[in-house]
Amino acid sequence: KRELPKLDHIITLVEDLNGRAVEELSKVFHIIEGGKHSDGKTENKLIIFQNGIYIELLSFIEKDGSRAESKNGHFWGTKDNGFIDWAITGDSSHAEGLRDEDLGVEYNPPTKGGRKRPNHDDEIRWEVRFPKFTAPNPNDTNTFRRGDVPFWCNDVTDRSWRVPVNDTTTNHPCSRNASVTGIIIDVPNGTLSKYTKLYQQILQQSTQTGSSNSSTFEFTSPLQPEHRGKITLRESTQQNQHASFISSVEISTDTNVENVNTDGIQIHFNKIPSS
Repeated sequence: KRELPKLDHIITLVEDLNGRAVEELSKVFHIIEGGKHSDGKTENKLIIFQNGIYIELLSFIEKDGSRAESKNGHFWGTKDNGFIDWAITGDSSHAEGLRDEDLGVEYNPPTKGGRKRPNHDDEIRWEVRFPKFTAPNPNDTNTFRRGDVPFWCNDVTDRSWRVPVNDTTTNHPCSRNASVTGIIIDVPNGTLSKYTKLYQQILQQSTQTGSSNSSTFEFTSPLQPEHRGKITLRESTQQNQHASFISSVEISTDTNVENVNTDGIQIHFNKIPSS
């Protein structure tokens, strides 16, 4: 039986790491410093959960009072604030031969990435395998379609450098036991069956459940294989949507928490009944 895909992290674009959206999120989550990426264009803060999954809050670095230079030519540079991309971790060798002609998706070979640790000289290093888009308009697809499908992120240095899971980092005001249990992905109108087929290849699993307007898949976490969550592909009602995107994230807690809806970031909290 194939292993379930491990959800690694969800990337959330914010205007400013010290701005209003991050302030709102800090009421329910403990947010830690991440660092500056090695390309000098982006920096991040992290919301880490006990099972090793995390939400990355990413911002373009301001230079001379503007973020335009950092955004220029960057694959996330044209994105609106909110959930912009997501990663799974684990073996990605099956992605080498993965080609979907219908949606024009294949995967590049792994490339190296990194960022500086706060208060350390060491650089955290990893390898990512990003998707490559060949349709419908090759001149435009890499910008609006990044985040259309997940990428792989695998550590070169110790994972705990990149994702320090401990009692302090996971001590969230909403609940120490908070965890990502669902990702809702809106796919363009009329493309659900194509995306379902593509996700079956990427995640190497058949659809768990499906209806005329949604398909679901299962994921697990990097540190707790018994953890289960759902990826739901949902048919969008918008007529002019050209790529799929994460519209909301579900988080389970053991307390009642109000949903978050700030600056493109929609988080739904579900209270788990105590056993």
